[in-house]
This record gives sequence, structure tokens and C-alpha cells, in this order.
Amino acid sequence: MDNYIRHIPDGQNTVGYYALDMALDRIKYVRKKVMHKDPETKYYIVLLTDGLDNGSTVAARNSHQGRYKDIESYISKLNKKKTKVMGWKKKQDYFQIYPILFTAGDLEEMRRNNNMDDATFNKYVMNMMEGYRGSSKGVEKPAPIYGNNLDKLVKEFEEQFSIQGFEFLVPKGYLNKRIRMTMEDLDGNKASIEGTFAKQSFRYVFKDISFSEGLISESIPSGGMVKSKNQSEQGSILSVFMIDNLKLNGKPFKINTDISTIKQEYMDYGYFVTNSEYQSQAESRKNAYVIMIIDGSKSFKENSRLAKEKAIEMRKIVTK
Repeated sequence: MDNYIRHIPDGQNTVGYYALDMALDRIKYVRKKVMHKDPETKYYIVLLTDGLDNGSTVAARNSHQGRYKDIESYISKLNKKKTKVMGWKKKQDYFQIYPILFTAGDLEEMRRNNNMDDATFNKYVMNMMEGYRGSSKGVEKPAPIYGNNLDKLVKEFEEQFSIQGFEFLVPKGYLNKRIRMTMEDLDGNKASIEGTFAKQSFRYVFKDISFSEGLISESIPSGGMVKSKNQSEQGSILSVFMIDNLKLNGKPFKINTDISTIKQEYMDYGYFVTNSEYQSQAESRKNAYVIMIIDGSKSFKENSRLAKEKAIEMRKIVTK
């Protein structure tokens, strides 16, 4: 993958909106045809571009994707498409677009030619990024990432990006017991989630949830409940749960997926006892489908090689 990125040929025009259009179609197809049995999967688009789009309307017309009189009408269509790509049926559908805008190429030249001050230029850039940003209903849009230093852009992306879900297993032998899950983030900070494992009708639930200090879930309040992933668990000795949108002290909680860093305990006679078999029973997964779009247009100029190397760094952040 990294070698492929390094050898992406430098093209001519920037077709960022057209590439985003294609990515939205791909996510819609994958969600419906490939990942339909795993509704917890999260979907992300990460787009690195220099911003000034000068070829999307032509590309869309030539590929029969649509005819647009100008780029504004194309953006308007994309904004509607972003909100519909996940459909409206499932609350847990999770989709975000992370646009990363490098401003040192054509954008900087445009700024000089138009004598823009900082405030005017920043407003112009923010308006441009709205055409790229997006998320599914009820999911926060990522904050804009832009600037003229590629190293800083990658660092800011690393701070923002997180697949903020924690999937864990509970043995059915622990029915009606209090369960505590302790995990670490990538910096070694520990946090925990507690809940009571119970059965309601034909479904297993993790209820009366509480979080350690500083940890929250934007999807599940303290005292709340989450249902097991599978409605039918005939023959299974384990129930699988997913808790989404975790933050620690206001920042995304990036869980270390190394199973050795995750501990499960159950309450027995008023004390928590470690489940010594948890690590052999469990596997840690990031349920995510990520599309990376890398601008290979000529407008990156002398920064083209560096931009590809930074795209590789972002690829490693995504798969960490």
C-alpha cells in the first residue's frame, strides 16, 4: 500500500469533489452489499487535497455521474448526498469525512493575487471545506484541518481521528453479575466501564452503565443500557457488546486494541474478580471501513513527494 501511494503519478487538475462523490457511492455499496451483516461498522473518508477544485464538473460529466453548471451546484448535490449515504433506519450508523487542506500551493498563490488578509483568507478556506466536511445524522462533523505545514496537518489529524468504539464479550455464565471492563489508550492511560449483565426477554443487555472518572460515551449516558449485537444467540456462550463514541477528558479515547491491555472483572460476593480466561476468549476489533483520497494534481508542485509521504503517515494512523 505504501509503495503504491509513493508511485501515484502526478496528474493535472484537482477533482476533489468528484473523488468524494465516487467515495460516497462506494461506501453506500459496501454498507449495503458487503458489510450488511455487521451494522456496527463505522465508515470514514479521509481526503488530502490542496483545495482549489478545477476539474470535478468535467469529470462528472465525462463519467455520466451528473451534469452541473458550476462547482457550487455540484457541492450542493454532494451535501445532500452526504446526509443520505447511511440511510435513516439505524441509529448506530456512523459516518464521518475528514478533509485535510494544504494551503501552501495554489491557494497561497490565489491569496497573494487577491491581496487577502488572514481573516478573509481563513473565511474563504472555511467555506471551501464545508463542501468536503460531512457526517451521518447525529454524528459530529470533524473539525476543519488546514494550513501550510504538512507535518502540522498530520499531527492535527492524529489528534482528531479515532475509531471511537469498544467491543467486548461477556460470558453468559456471568448473568446478573456486575461486570467491569478496563482498557488503555495508545498513551497508556487507563479507563473503565461497569455495567450489569442481564437478560430482557430474548435479548442480553449491559445496563446501569457507569464510567470511570473523565470517561464518557456520547451515545450512552451513565445509567444507560446497550443491547447485545446479535438478537439471536442460540448456542453461543458469549454475548458481544459495543459502546460507541468514547471520550476521555474531552478527547477521543483511542483504545489500544492489543488484547493484553484489556481486563475483564466480575463482581462476586462484593469484590471484583478477574476473568483470567478473557484474553483467550476475546479478540479486539476495529469495525471500520476507511477510504483515503489523495490529491495527485500538479498544484502540489514541489510538495508532491512530501504530500505522499504524509499520506502514508495518515494511513498508519488510521490502521493503528
